[in-house]
Amino acid sequence: MRRLAHGSLLWLAIGVGVVACRQIAGIEDRSIGGDDAGTDFDASVDVNVDANAGACGIAFGAPACQVCADQQCCDKVAACVASPSCNAYERCLAACAGVATCRSQCAIDNPVATIESVPRLDQCLAAHCRNECGLECGGLVWNYVPEATNCAPCVHAAACGNETACAMSVSCQAYVRCRLACRTDDCLIACGSTYRSNVNDFYMQANSSCRTDCRLGGSWWCVGRVTWPLRKAPDIGVSVTITSPSDPASVLDGLNVKMCVPSDSDCTVPIDRGVTDPSGMVLLVNRSQAPNGFLEISSPSMAIVPLLHYWSFPFSEQNAGFYLPVFVFAPTSIDTVMRSLGIQNDPTRGHLLIHAYDCDFRGAFDVVFDFAPGRDASSQSYYTDLANFSTTATATGQSGYGGFVNVPPGKVTVTATPKSLGRPSTSVSVFVRAGAFTFVEALPTP
Repeated sequence: MRRLAHGSLLWLAIGVGVVACRQIAGIEDRSIGGDDAGTDFDASVDVNVDANAGACGIAFGAPACQVCADQQCCDKVAACVASPSCNAYERCLAACAGVATCRSQCAIDNPVATIESVPRLDQCLAAHCRNECGLECGGLVWNYVPEATNCAPCVHAAACGNETACAMSVSCQAYVRCRLACRTDDCLIACGSTYRSNVNDFYMQANSSCRTDCRLGGSWWCVGRVTWPLRKAPDIGVSVTITSPSDPASVLDGLNVKMCVPSDSDCTVPIDRGVTDPSGMVLLVNRSQAPNGFLEISSPSMAIVPLLHYWSFPFSEQNAGFYLPVFVFAPTSIDTVMRSLGIQNDPTRGHLLIHAYDCDFRGAFDVVFDFAPGRDASSQSYYTDLANFSTTATATGQSGYGGFVNVPPGKVTVTATPKSLGRPSTSVSVFVRAGAFTFVEALPTP
């Protein structure tokens, strides 16, 4: 095992892959097909068109848009009308006349998950009718903060080419819809595995150029609407790999890793256990029906401070993975870091590190953390940008990280409250252990 230098803070990553039976929860386990793929539409279906719905079943408002949609996309419009969810969503979009904030609200109010008639129709309109229908840069519906009125102009200026390319791709459109339907990390990665797309270039441009205008990291539309996906297999394999992103050649092999049910604070009866191999990986099998749990990571040589890593959601997906960055401290480094903050480390207490996510799986800004019971004058809060720690900051920065030091051991409930929302987006029960770190992935919870 590579030793950690005294006083050093090692930023590690735990990559977790999930393997189950051949079915993906909430995601149709099949390809949408190529961008020119047709649709199996039963012409005998009564689509119940109204007098203003044009020749194919949906009223698109502007005459030029209506003519184009009827001529270029009629089979896809009719297939959509045959699906109540697609029909409601696309009628909402059509009434927006291309206004991006209105279209974002339609996506929130009319969830369509992975109904394949939606990306096929949206791709057709983007490819053939974007000028007639006012779909600037293809009209991709990807940002779910309707109040971010400056988002679309910024993205259109910074990433129009990649946005248009995604809008004109069935698979890319399908990925964006699938992503919106996800509430867990493994579902999100499963979307990428199921719907191969060219969306990454677009997201990277939007994230780098328009984070503030699009309020990325401040999307809370899902709060109050979260439901967990159903588990699709009794046994789910979880691969855990521990490396250092700052030094990819460095791996922490020989670490003891246990998978634990949330009620077993000392992990005396682990679900499974293993030791990381020379590549830093261990494969565990989750046979528990518990909705979530934690990993206990320790070193027989005491090279790291013991870590309890709470993933905070139920595993459900097949051939999916998620990336869980965590702090791991060398034992002597805790005193060094805490002295820099003017705090005395109490070895009879533990520490919390929390990572807040918004509804779009981005590190969330302006989020306030709390825990109960047991918070007292010795339990100092901090927020961090991963390079520096601050005890004077009052909420998360763009990274979404913060926590508490010197937390009394025992069971606590961690909450994350976005300032803009005024109520918790996350509530997770975890255990704090004396002399250990508890890491919490604070995704929005039911």
